[in-house]
Amino acid sequence: MSTEVPEILLAHYLKTLKLPTFQREYQKLAQLCATEGVDHVGYLFRLGEREVIERDRRKVDRRIKAAKFPVVCQRRSKNRPRGGAKVGHCGARMRPPGGHSPSGGSHARAALSGEGFQPALRARL
Repeated sequence: MSTEVPEILLAHYLKTLKLPTFQREYQKLAQLCATEGVDHVGYLFRLGEREVIERDRRKVDRRIKAAKFPVVCQRRSKNRPRGGAKVGHCGARMRPPGGHSPSGGSHARAALSGEGFQPALRARL
């Protein structure tokens, strides 16, 4: 059996078991552990630790993305175009001072069209 066959099978098994960090890091970590004189249990521990850390990071990223936090826009008078509608730095139309939509229509229509956008305020820490 050549040296390529076990590596191909290992890559297949790690993909099947859904261990992407193992697949990406096992060779680099094996060389590092060999130079440091770490035994096989320490090697597996480090590899498992990296997998857990990476999964936790991806879990947090997924939850932040799923939360759909509001876009934070601020009024910047120096960058506002002369005349026309007021536009925040994120490009969204901002609510006029009266608080009503400029079209005078229903709130639902204004919300769907993007008119009447009120920027989120930043919290002070």
